Amino acid sequence: MKPSFNEWLAGREYDLLTVSSRKSDLKRLEKHYGDLDELYDGDRFGAMTADLQYSKDDERRDRPNPSNWKLTETSTTTCPISDHR
Repeated sequence: MKPSFNEWLAGREYDLLTVSSRKSDLKRLEKHYGDLDELYDGDRFGAMTADLQYSKDDERRDRPNPSNWKLTETSTTTCPISDHR
């Protein structure tokens, strides 16, 4: 994540909690998918967005989670995956 992202968020007049939350979200995505700037430049997040389509219905039907974001027994599919689509 580029340092200029902080400036961009600040320019949108978000409160500090929102800024902190968005930065945390992006850091988690980068942990699982790599540099977001490179992913955007590559296909405008197309592959990552497709990868994050796993849903609660998929989980109920025992379909495998295809995403890089592996779920644990204590996590749910609606958090974090659907929150980051």
